[in-house]
Amino acid sequence: MTKVGEDNTTITETSTGQQQYQTGEKQQQIYQQDSVQDEVSETADTLKEGAESTFDKIKAGAKALGKKVVDPGTHLDEEYNKEKSE
Repeated sequence: MTKVGEDNTTITETSTGQQQYQTGEKQQQIYQQDSVQDEVSETADTLKEGAESTFDKIKAGAKALGKKVVDPGTHLDEEYNKEKSE
C-alpha cells in the first residue's frame, strides 16, 4: 500500500512490513526517465519509417532502371513513379 504525505513524500509498505520512503524529487526523476524513454521510442519509430521509405524508393529506382536497360524506349521517370506507387 502506498500513502502520499503532505510534503509529497510517498510511503510504500513492503511485503515484510518495512516502509520505503520516496521523496517528490525521486518521483520526478522516475517521471523524467519515463519521458526520455518515450521520446527515444518515438525517435526509433520515426527512423524505422524513414529507412523503410528510403528502401522503397531505392527498390523502385532499381526496378525502373532495370526496365530501362531491357527497353531503352521507356521513360525512366514514368517507370519510377509506377514502381513507387505499387
